[in-house]
Amino acid sequence: MKKITILISIFVLGITLFTSCSKDAATTTSAPSASGLAAGKSKISFDYSGAASGSFTSNDLASTALKNSSYGNISGGAVSGTSADLMMFLLPLTQSGTVDFKTLPSSALNSVTFSQGSKGWVAVSGSDFSIVITKNDGATVEATFSGKLVNDSDKTIVNISNGKLAAKY
Repeated sequence: MKKITILISIFVLGITLFTSCSKDAATTTSAPSASGLAAGKSKISFDYSGAASGSFTSNDLASTALKNSSYGNISGGAVSGTSADLMMFLLPLTQSGTVDFKTLPSSALNSVTFSQGSKGWVAVSGSDFSIVITKNDGATVEATFSGKLVNDSDKTIVNISNGKLAAKY
């Protein structure tokens, strides 16, 4: 009986130690690392408010990172309740630093889209949106982003904040 009591005590103590210790959530707005991603995958997260509100974190199974010789197409998807959400970026492979969409020429192909169910919002050249690309070496991209996305039909706005992006082509 004494052995069983000791074993149960050790088990309870072990469970308590392992479940009571947790890593604090990072509150930094630095870009996430692409180093842990598989090729062809991305990780996207952000908060949003306005015409739609909530938090978005892409699911690894619903993420892609594709490129041709000039552009990268990075997307991440998630299911929120009964709605499928999708965030997509189209970026030139050579861009780095701060990309301010307000100052991009109208011929620039940069775009950011967020869709929730059948409704969507977009940022293109001239939009109040910016991306800070901290790494873009042609194989990986790491960035932070924020700004406003607009629905072309009804002119509703979704404000994006705390955006983080990592992708490996």
